[in-house]
Amino acid sequence: GRVPALDLAGATWDTVAVAGARLGYVNLRDCALTDVAFSDCRIETLDLGTATASRVSLSGCTVDELVVTHATLRDVDLRGARIGLVEGATHLTGATISVDQMLDLAPALAQAHGIVVD
Repeated sequence: GRVPALDLAGATWDTVAVAGARLGYVNLRDCALTDVAFSDCRIETLDLGTATASRVSLSGCTVDELVVTHATLRDVDLRGARIGLVEGATHLTGATISVDQMLDLAPALAQAHGIVVD
């Protein structure tokens, strides 16, 4: 299905699977997410700002913009996801990424930590 905007700010998600969806802006700010799996989804913006996420995965997903500003992540598996922009890269602690993703995210991580790459 196609959902242009999904606003669930402050909600609690426990053992939820979302598969094959095309999502626009997904607002999960300030949510408590436990055992949540997105698979084969196309997400324009995934906003996890100030969320607490535990055991969340994005297998086979494309995410144009991932917002993790002030998020608390634990066992969040981003491997297998194509991620464009990351807002709040300093808050990726607790996430697992692949080597290829590390290379893609290097500019955002460098900027977040005040590193100049020339």
